[in-house]
Amino acid sequence: MAKSCIFRTDVSPSIGTGHGMRCLVLAQACRLAGCTPSFLSAHPAEAFQDRLKKENVILHALKSAPYGKDDALETRRMADDAWIIVDGYTFDAAYLTALKKNGGRILAIDDFVHADHYACDVILNQNVYAAREMYAGKTDATLLLGTRYALLHPEFAAAKKGRPVPDVACKVLVTLGGADVDNVTRTVINALAALEDLEMKVIIGGANPNRVSVETACSCAEMDLIVDTTEMHALMAWADMAISAGGTTCYELACMGVPMLTIILAENQRAVAEGMEKAGASINLGWHGNLPAQAIEQAVGKLSQDQKKRNRMARTGEVLVDGYGAPRVCRVLQNTPVWLRGAKADDCKTVFVWANDPGARAASFSSDPIPWEDHVRWFEAKLADPAHHFFIGHDEADRPVGQVRFVREGTKAVVSVSVAPEARGKGWGTALITAGCRRMFADPSLATIEAFIRPENAASQAVFKKAGFSAPKQAEIHGQPALRCQVGRATLGA
Repeated sequence: MAKSCIFRTDVSPSIGTGHGMRCLVLAQACRLAGCTPSFLSAHPAEAFQDRLKKENVILHALKSAPYGKDDALETRRMADDAWIIVDGYTFDAAYLTALKKNGGRILAIDDFVHADHYACDVILNQNVYAAREMYAGKTDATLLLGTRYALLHPEFAAAKKGRPVPDVACKVLVTLGGADVDNVTRTVINALAALEDLEMKVIIGGANPNRVSVETACSCAEMDLIVDTTEMHALMAWADMAISAGGTTCYELACMGVPMLTIILAENQRAVAEGMEKAGASINLGWHGNLPAQAIEQAVGKLSQDQKKRNRMARTGEVLVDGYGAPRVCRVLQNTPVWLRGAKADDCKTVFVWANDPGARAASFSSDPIPWEDHVRWFEAKLADPAHHFFIGHDEADRPVGQVRFVREGTKAVVSVSVAPEARGKGWGTALITAGCRRMFADPSLATIEAFIRPENAASQAVFKKAGFSAPKQAEIHGQPALRCQVGRATLGA
């Protein structure tokens, strides 16, 4: 199991921020899985340096000339035995070959098959158009393809709620990227200014060269302007529909169930915009230079009135992008059988069935069946309790295999686990405990995790022993005799 990973990617005005930001999402997920991330970059933009510092991620400055053999050798030496994640269109076949020649495990994040050969272990292409045929004859790497691997910040999955779609869309979000050098944002503002009964919010990046122009247009049209937001998920939750450039923002909007109209601002956005429309999650308005203002106004007005179409787009998007791409990728990097996500309201019935299974009741300190009403109150209280950490585990095929929960108190936490009845006897209990403990130990203030087991439950004792917990000792919980065992941070290498 990998204990560290290094990201070789660059962020600059000419390259943009996309590669760096999606790598940061994966880095955050790796940290939660017990793998320490760091970055190696050539001349990183100051804003990106600040962001990594804020996230407590170490950044190393590349000493070699970028993208050549020396770069590959320096990266290999820096990585030691860690996973190397490479993201950028300048890392060509020669670079990957030089990197792989010196050993190690490599994941290449790709979008457009920019290399004629991929000497790596894993290729990640998170895009809606990604297909195995694109890499035929170019690699024997494991392929992680499509939007189920989209690298989105966990706040998007946490915020999605399958919300109802209003009869008329009145709240419109405009987000056309951080730079928008052609000032398409202003074109959209002017096109929509005449539409009545619409509430508009416009998002731009702080480095937008047309900021003054956009500010003036928003002021005249009485639209809200947001610059450099850190609350994109909240703004998307507010919106009834959106106008977006073709890029990662499309996947965020789809995850949040926001119907969208896309405008292509650069050629590298075309495949995403066309793919999202083909999938049924968006309407592609095409290339910005061929898009008259009247067409934008008409498309927005028509979609705002078409509740059935918006509902289909919203539900399609939510299924297409569930927001758990990063933990799925981490499962591969860590070579573990299970990946975790936070429990949500939709899991209430599934957990109820698991909890009332005869095997689960027999292993519990209270063997009585649980009434549905009591379970709902308990479940809702656990989700609302900040001291309670509740995770659902999934296998490689995304099937739920069980749950693991932790109650935190100071520097200690108490764990409980249950495996889905159909998944028992296959080692999932140990996998869930191990993954959950690593997740909890991502918080450096946590020192110890304890478990309490019924004395006669030999199977549970074996599961916790295999997960690295200490030999059990006599204890008491809820007035009943129990066996107590524990695991510390150092035992798991966290």
